[in-house]
Amino acid sequence: MKVDTFFTNFDLLTDAPNATAKLRELILQLAVMGKLVKQDPNDEPALYLLEKIDNKKGKLIINEVCTKEKRFNIPGSWQWVYFERILKNIQYGYTASANYELLDVRLLRITDIQNNRVDWESVPGCEIKSDDFDKFNLQNGDLLIARTGGTIGKSFLVESISLNSVFASYLIRAVPLNQVFPKYIKIFLDSPLYWEQLYAKSMGTGQPNVNATSLKSLIIPLPPLAEQKRIVEKCDRLMSLCDEIEKQQKQKQDSIVRMNEGAIAQLLSSQNPDDFRHHWERICNNFDLLYSVPETIPKLRQAILQLAVMGKLVRQDPNDESASTLLKNIQYEKEQLIKSKQIKQDKALPKIEEDIVPFVIPKAWEWCYVSDISTKITDGEHLTPQRASSGYYLLSARNVRDEGIALDDVDYVPENEFLRIRKRCDPNKGDILISCSGSVGRVAIVDRDETYVMVRSAALVKPFQDYVMSEFLAYTLRSLFVQNQIIEKSKTSAQANLFLGKIKEIKIVLPPLAEQKRIVEKCDRLMSLCDRLEAKLKQGRESREKLMEVAAKQVLLN
Repeated sequence: MKVDTFFTNFDLLTDAPNATAKLRELILQLAVMGKLVKQDPNDEPALYLLEKIDNKKGKLIINEVCTKEKRFNIPGSWQWVYFERILKNIQYGYTASANYELLDVRLLRITDIQNNRVDWESVPGCEIKSDDFDKFNLQNGDLLIARTGGTIGKSFLVESISLNSVFASYLIRAVPLNQVFPKYIKIFLDSPLYWEQLYAKSMGTGQPNVNATSLKSLIIPLPPLAEQKRIVEKCDRLMSLCDEIEKQQKQKQDSIVRMNEGAIAQLLSSQNPDDFRHHWERICNNFDLLYSVPETIPKLRQAILQLAVMGKLVRQDPNDESASTLLKNIQYEKEQLIKSKQIKQDKALPKIEEDIVPFVIPKAWEWCYVSDISTKITDGEHLTPQRASSGYYLLSARNVRDEGIALDDVDYVPENEFLRIRKRCDPNKGDILISCSGSVGRVAIVDRDETYVMVRSAALVKPFQDYVMSEFLAYTLRSLFVQNQIIEKSKTSAQANLFLGKIKEIKIVLPPLAEQKRIVEKCDRLMSLCDRLEAKLKQGRESREKLMEVAAKQVLLN
């Protein structure tokens, strides 16, 4: 694909993931390869430009770039040169403490440079002698390069500076000669060619850093001066186009997300069956638009779960045994277990009054606490368990995921530890696990008996499975209604923690058992639909990404 053809069809590739970032990278690479603008035979070749530079510098020995260092072919009027050859000076910055009260001379630091911009009014000052100021004074056309840490290699071109400033010690200043256009050098410093060389020169050190010697030895393709200016003009136009495309893409995605949120909010707040039907039809009629980006699928999942716990996902059957009967049966069995000392008596919780519940539930449903429907709520081992290289699984919060118990990164304990810990915490098939430290609120159903023990970063809930379906309880705990409670109940210090007492106090809804089964079946089908839709959207993005990569390679090769 030719460059002109690529840019003519520019907008067709902008739906690819990170499209504009990749387009920017491609523009910069084309710029330094001599493929962004046409060469003009009337331009003075870079060779003559270098002769003028060398004569001005008065150097008798010039290091030429050897053939094996040259990364790609460049136009005949260009020259490969070492960075040092086109620089007037390269130096480290001034060492001083930032002082916001001394503003006569500013001290520009790495942190003041954000997205190739500096808010000069927010740059602190420093104490500096006049001789040092003359040595480190910043001028328009200076190029600053970060030399260490996470910002290594980041560059900034000083332009339109109107106040006195010096640059801090973690920056290196490269001053280009007058025969070189500084904005073209800045394009090189943003290009993949620059970054490949920089990373290669900074590897093998504990703290990534680059020094003046390394920077001097970078190789740069140098066009004729007139072409440098044409390249900068073309780059500026294309980068502005990228900005506009990026803005439009964000506005489009934000609009879809907002429409999705609005449609779901109306659906969930429906006051009667007619309103609900109307808003649901609206979603169905606009489904392809509302769910055209993967970011909206989590909202769809949450809407499904919220409808489930509100009693709006399936129809009620008046022949179902009511939830109040279920609770009475649970309470009777609990009392028998307490009498036989198999479980302990829970602390009484206040009655859930209708005026404090967030929504109205069907007549056959009941409000209750997690503790009301559980035989046991506990966490894992508090002491540090003895680990083993194999044996029984020792779960922590990281193993509790909404998709199930994840064993890709799991610890083990020997049999004696396993038996000891299970006296306190004995997860078996159908029990519920909740992550309760760090990223709190993830919910998994235990998938097998006599297999797991846990540490205290996960909690165990043992429901009365004859009356409460584990799958229904898991869906309920993942719903936005319960997740909001979990967030509120999590003690926030260095990290969020959900304590056992707070888990017991979580309010949930309990439908008749037959309806629980219908809800689970419907949720399973709809979640599978979400999975397929999400996979389809991601596959579409990946296909567009591959198309973008192929097109970019073709442009670079031609």
